[in-house]
Amino acid sequence: MDPGQQRTTAQRAGPRAGLRAEPAPEPEPRPEPYPEPEPGACPAPAPEEQPVELPEGSWWDWDVFSWRPGELRLAAGYDLSYHHGLELVFADPLYVRCPADFHDPVFRVPTPEERQAVERQCGEPPGVLVAFEADGGGSEPVTGLIAAGSLQMRVELVLRHAPGAESGGPPGHTPG
Repeated sequence: MDPGQQRTTAQRAGPRAGLRAEPAPEPEPRPEPYPEPEPGACPAPAPEEQPVELPEGSWWDWDVFSWRPGELRLAAGYDLSYHHGLELVFADPLYVRCPADFHDPVFRVPTPEERQAVERQCGEPPGVLVAFEADGGGSEPVTGLIAAGSLQMRVELVLRHAPGAESGGPPGHTPG
């Protein structure tokens, strides 16, 4: 008997020939592939991308608290005259479009057009891309867009009149 006939005979014989018929395993559900963008179009945001979620608190007043090489700090509180309680710390900022002070920001996922503009400007996708709409004091809301290497959120009371407060570290020696 040739090998083809042996296989056919064993398949017909089934369990009577010492072979156990086992149900075929169910295929594991595969996640649906993310649709490919059309040529020239910027890919849509990844499904896991979420807007910045702020902790509970009164965060209606915001300002650029500090901007130094390698770090941008946005501060928030209910009155920024003396202190703030929340900081968004952007490490390695690549692209910043943000008013110096603003109120009541609504964070959102960046649009494909915003993402494409930032990637074109920076030459690569940023580690973090944050977008928001806020009251900038004019008749229309302002749009903020910040691309950086990473983002850290700090919730702590920072006194604005303390020496070194804007540096994000403990007060240091001031030469006199």
